[in-house]
Amino acid sequence: MNTFGVLSAAQLKKAGFTPWELRCAVALGRIERLRHGWYALEGADPEVVRAVRLGGALSCSSGLARYGVWVPSTSELHVRCSPHHVWVSGVRSERGCSVVENRDAPRTAVDPLPLCIAAAWKCLDEDTFVAALDSIQHLRLLSRAELHDALSDCGPEALRMLRRCR
Repeated sequence: MNTFGVLSAAQLKKAGFTPWELRCAVALGRIERLRHGWYALEGADPEVVRAVRLGGALSCSSGLARYGVWVPSTSELHVRCSPHHVWVSGVRSERGCSVVENRDAPRTAVDPLPLCIAAAWKCLDEDTFVAALDSIQHLRLLSRAELHDALSDCGPEALRMLRRCR
């Protein structure tokens, strides 16, 4: 799994870091503490760092772009925050991107691809969304069945867009 240089304390623990080693790495400047429980390694993706500092995970079209999916470039950052998080001005958040259901707090710095798709289905216009779905299939990131599963909670309109894919 690509972390884009940003990891949770749980991910670092799983990689073998003890709490003491983590504190030392932060004190020595080898790892940067972004917020409680989240850290950036040297060379971390700046947009992923910003999303985590804002209290969320990179998602929607910003997340899709990190997976190599074609989406139009934009200066707007799409961030999915935990359900209790307040919307941050100038950043697309859970409310701005119309994430389908009230999801749990982010566990990764970049949302998993199926969650990015669910966040993007209302945020992108129809033709752009279909092009992104085509890109996902062309890159073989997800099968058509996996895309169907990712969109199943989004309603019949999202599934109709999937049927438009080549």
